[in-house]
Amino acid sequence: MLENIRKNLSIPSEKLVVDALLTEDGPQAAYLYRKQLEEYPDPSLDNLSRSRISSFRFALNQPLAFATTVPPMAAPPTEVSKPSEKLPEAIQPDRSEIKTVKPTTAPTALDGSAHALFALQFGSFGNRDNAVKLAAQLSSYGQIAIIQDGSMHKVRLLQTWQSENQALEAARSIPFESIAVPLLQ
Repeated sequence: MLENIRKNLSIPSEKLVVDALLTEDGPQAAYLYRKQLEEYPDPSLDNLSRSRISSFRFALNQPLAFATTVPPMAAPPTEVSKPSEKLPEAIQPDRSEIKTVKPTTAPTALDGSAHALFALQFGSFGNRDNAVKLAAQLSSYGQIAIIQDGSMHKVRLLQTWQSENQALEAARSIPFESIAVPLLQ
């Protein structure tokens, strides 16, 4: 079916994505998706291309377009507490990839004396079960933390970056909405 569609395509972004979908060569497909994102951005196709690139890198057990050297998180992760009710088997998270962390200090203002790291935050929930569900969906993109901050449960990637721009660049390879939040080291 895609072969028939490919013959009638005239938009470069669509041609690249269909060519990538049809190729059996993983690195070539990843190249075509990257080319589509860089040379022919298209809001209707960009999330698909990012998702396929992330899946390819995950299959190769490679980082997801993140920096090569990553400083450790400021607070060490602790044991995961169980959600109040059992989730259906299809969305049970891999507990080895989800950590619950209690923040040591909440960053209020970054002055010149504090060195900031940045993390990607995907959501903040009053209901812990909702945080666990989102964490389960994100677990294929790296180690996930559920940070309890008062009554809120914040879902973050345990990966950290030296700058907000680096964190936002990494966020482009993950097909979930996120924000870069500062952490104090």
